[in-house]
Amino acid sequence: MTSEAVSSAMHHSVGSSGMRKTGARVALADMVESLRSIRVALVFGWQDVAQRYRRSRIGAFWLTLNTAIFIAAIGLIFGTLFRAPAGEFLDNTSGKNAVVYTHHQDIVEKCHYPWS
Repeated sequence: MTSEAVSSAMHHSVGSSGMRKTGARVALADMVESLRSIRVALVFGWQDVAQRYRRSRIGAFWLTLNTAIFIAAIGLIFGTLFRAPAGEFLDNTSGKNAVVYTHHQDIVEKCHYPWS
């Protein structure tokens, strides 16, 4: 590391009063900075979804529709098997299924495209 890089790193770890910032203060400042620039994360996220579904007629709505179809099918099948009232069974499982299904999609995508 050059002396300029060390000097620059020291400058960033020292507050305006000349006192060293603690790790917690640096982390908090970084989180505040991230929240101020949340728009950048939203733009990148939307571009990823738009790129993935650019050839589909229903586009990004497919994410919601796909999850809803999955939950309805699982609810119908398991609700019938367990002889549970449909409304009660879907209330208990829909949130869990949405989370598990989303993680499943992430895992499958990373297995097919590990570099992305």
